Amino acid sequence: MEKEIENTEITEKDLLFIEKEISKSNKPLSLEEITKKMAYQKTSSQMVQEVKKYDPLCTYEIGDLIYKEYDEPLMVSSKGMIPFKGAVVLKISGKTAYENYNCEMLEVDCSGGGIFRKYIDYMKKTKTQILLPSNVGRKAKTP
Repeated sequence: MEKEIENTEITEKDLLFIEKEISKSNKPLSLEEITKKMAYQKTSSQMVQEVKKYDPLCTYEIGDLIYKEYDEPLMVSSKGMIPFKGAVVLKISGKTAYENYNCEMLEVDCSGGGIFRKYIDYMKKTKTQILLPSNVGRKAKTP
């Protein structure tokens, strides 16, 4: 599950895209707007797999992408937690049945950045799995 973080390179094509976006608008774009458009443009070709909304009663397979909302503090270092409210798309990298708890646990990873990436990196550094319950009560619902 160890994954090397890729650095984003700015190419001539990217600069032309930004120039085109700026010239399309009558008002100045904020850095946030430009960044979002650029991120979407660079990753849109990878967005071909269906994303399922997370529900603990549903079953999922390894490789599935799930959308999960968070509103809780995340441990990002041994000394600090950062409040996080938002949603992330997680990839299921492992699945284990827990018969005593009548559920399955999904091991997940995230390829995004930001606060959630810091959380994922810290958990890996401390060799702590990131698990989500699924198929709770063996309901086997489809997402």
